[in-house]
Amino acid sequence: MEQNWTVIGIDNSPPENAPLASLNVYHRLQLPDSKLNTILQETPPQVLIHCAGRASVGLSVKDPQKLTSMATLF
Repeated sequence: MEQNWTVIGIDNSPPENAPLASLNVYHRLQLPDSKLNTILQETPPQVLIHCAGRASVGLSVKDPQKLTSMATLF
């Protein structure tokens, strides 16, 4: 936002748990959700940062393929 970026947050957390001060827009979604395609078409990203992951480091190390298939849509 400081460098004129439009920052869009997408998460399944309620808005009161989102860093709203750092975002221009916040969408609450549980992926997969077809609304994500609409959001990306309306505001095509120049940069996309994917921060989702499993809460359990042990399970993500034990079964990384499951994590990848759960967290990646494209």
